[in-house]
Amino acid sequence: MSRRSRNHWIDLRLQCFALPLYPGKLARMIQLSTRAVALMLIIFAGAVTADAATVRQTIGVKTGMQFVPPRFTAAPGDKIVIQFENPDEMAHNLQFVKPGKRMPVVTAALLLGPDGLNQGFIPKSPDILAASKLLNPGGKDQFEFTAPTKPGVYPYVCTFPGHGLVMYGALYVGTKMPALADDPNIPPQAKMVDSVTGAKKSFHAWGEKRPLMYRIFMPDAGPAAIAVALANNQAYCWDAGQCRLRYAWSGEFLDPWPVWRANGNGLAKVLGKIYWRGGESFPLRIGRAASPAVQFKGYRMLNGYPEFRYTVNRVEVSELIMSRPMGDGLVRKFTIGSTDSRVQFIADTGGGIDLSADKGEFKNGRLAIDARFGAELTITMARAAENGGAE
Repeated sequence: MSRRSRNHWIDLRLQCFALPLYPGKLARMIQLSTRAVALMLIIFAGAVTADAATVRQTIGVKTGMQFVPPRFTAAPGDKIVIQFENPDEMAHNLQFVKPGKRMPVVTAALLLGPDGLNQGFIPKSPDILAASKLLNPGGKDQFEFTAPTKPGVYPYVCTFPGHGLVMYGALYVGTKMPALADDPNIPPQAKMVDSVTGAKKSFHAWGEKRPLMYRIFMPDAGPAAIAVALANNQAYCWDAGQCRLRYAWSGEFLDPWPVWRANGNGLAKVLGKIYWRGGESFPLRIGRAASPAVQFKGYRMLNGYPEFRYTVNRVEVSELIMSRPMGDGLVRKFTIGSTDSRVQFIADTGGGIDLSADKGEFKNGRLAIDARFGAELTITMARAAENGGAE
């Protein structure tokens, strides 16, 4: 029914109501007043309907593990329809998560282990608002969800192993977006714009930032490997599946493209010189078992450095690894929970380092630790002079 027809219908109804009861000008005044009220109701009803907006957003992928666009906006309560397209040469997924929950969700995906692929590397988590399927190259998916009623910045991220650190974006719900170059909620490569020409600067996904951490497939490590670049051109590979340091190197960091080009089936290439490799035995012994039961519990970031958390025979342990000030080795800081069991650190020089501890002495390659009330231990791994260390 047109607005003119609807108004005419209202006039007829009002005439039938007002004229028999109120003569002359009074009847006409009532007709006009009642018509105004009716029109206001119609306008109000239209305004209520307009509040339920639909945001249709296409999100794509471009070279260097970048979402396009890196950010967009919606109002609280909007219906959001996402068209996710993957023209890249690698598999990707897309998940929207609660504020501040990007890294916990990335870690949860990593902990899926061998079952991750079957689940699309999408963990079961209350922090996930909506998610796509895992898309192979050329794949597309559409999904929808309702924007949260609470204003804030809601990250979106790819949790395929090794991607979540650099492949993410931001949904601004009911809050103003800052200038692109000043936006702390998008990855550095998304805001690498020349301030003079406006052209995109060249950018390597790993950048020059130190420390820098990658969850990525590494040679001579399990599928849950973590590579970390430190200051002073030091780097290491930590195996989250086995909860231990696998090897350390100096010089350039690594080339991740063999992994990305092979859709997750390749291995990153170490660009520097490996100067130490750990043996097959687990270095931290709690109890008398030579092969203790270990379980990865995740990590937290301390000034950019990952502090790994795990249990050894159910005793909680945290490990923070940093570069030596002279750039000739690593410093490993352990915090060990209280236990009445015997605790030892087994020396494994790997032929390229000299080991020392901040308390106690190594005897026959073993360091005894009193952890009845918990313990803190710092192990220094100094590169031997013949292997590039300081003399």
